[in-house]
Amino acid sequence: MIILDTSILRTFSPESSSADLLRAIRALDAERVAAPWTVLTELCAQQAIKYREQYEKAAEAVECLRNTTPWPLEVPLGPCDEDAFREYWRSKWLEVVEEIPTSGEAMRQGIFRESNNLPPCRTVKGLKIGARDASIWLSAVEYAREHPDETVYFVSANTTDFATGAPYPSPMSEDLVGLESRFVHLTSMDEVAARFTEPITIDQEYAVAMLGSPMFLDEVVRVSRETLALPRDGSFACTIAAGLGDEHVIIPATGWITTKAAFGAVENLRTYRIGEQEWCTATARWHLVGAVLTELRLPEGVAAAGACSWTTSVLFTPRGAESRLTVLRDDTPLAISGEEFDAMDLPIRALDASVTPVEATVEDLLQAAAREAAVVNMSRARGIPRAYEGAAMRRAVGRQARLGDTSKG
Repeated sequence: MIILDTSILRTFSPESSSADLLRAIRALDAERVAAPWTVLTELCAQQAIKYREQYEKAAEAVECLRNTTPWPLEVPLGPCDEDAFREYWRSKWLEVVEEIPTSGEAMRQGIFRESNNLPPCRTVKGLKIGARDASIWLSAVEYAREHPDETVYFVSANTTDFATGAPYPSPMSEDLVGLESRFVHLTSMDEVAARFTEPITIDQEYAVAMLGSPMFLDEVVRVSRETLALPRDGSFACTIAAGLGDEHVIIPATGWITTKAAFGAVENLRTYRIGEQEWCTATARWHLVGAVLTELRLPEGVAAAGACSWTTSVLFTPRGAESRLTVLRDDTPLAISGEEFDAMDLPIRALDASVTPVEATVEDLLQAAAREAAVVNMSRARGIPRAYEGAAMRRAVGRQARLGDTSKG
């Protein structure tokens, strides 16, 4: 188990390459990756404090503007919802790490050590500090004691309080009695990468070509259908061609069903050996084509084919026919430019008259969603496990996908 301290996680974002490396280690079951409850709480608090400060500045600026404006001025800021803000950041970090508990005993011991100035606690300018550091340290120690078959890799850049490894000051040295051989202290993400991965060199052109291979594009279509299909509320935008002149129009991607994917671009391509296998991580941009529902008037017999760009962080194996692609994280899709849309050569201008228009599938889609919603509601009412609910929702996505395939003829 890799257990990360606040001093490590606050140096990068959940969308960074360091976070993607941790996702890759987790995805490959090389090691579990976690942070104690105290760490996640502290990370979210740091973000919430910044949010509150900026909100207060904005509220003060609005009030100053209102006081100097000779007519009524309403500039609604909305509530300062710190709870929602903290929950947002907790959910983002839980995509990177799992959470391990900070026990009540670890918290009490942290306060005791701070009160008595015992390591890892200390006094700075006459103020006793370190109760949180102590609770983080003891969370990792408790996990190691409760899992005697595991090695714990405690990762902290806070070498002032946690030192860099044995010998530790008392009482930290006593905390580790019997754990010395399987409690490893690392001080940076570079040390994590060196411990669990081996950088390698492969043919970059070949690796990039793999991203554009049919098997990878099929996987992108499949994953995007699952990721973007529910809810079907147009929460992202796409580009379509509409009107007599096929003008490019950006619309909400309501009812989106991916039908095709094309490789766009790649950056941050890195190659590693993790275990016995070679892996690549990269930030890949795809162009997705999908069927969308729209109220815009289109020529008779023509379905609305939309296009958008979708940026993902991916993990893949550059091994030809045995290659695998895993989407580690994704960004909200964006509408593409008119030039990009035209370059994709979509069949919207010459769609076969025998193809069923997307509008004709609306009722089928709504009925399918209603049926699955009824199953989900029934499962909740009867106390059926949520795993069953997830299976029902996946069936709804699959049904959408099959309906979407009919739009290709």
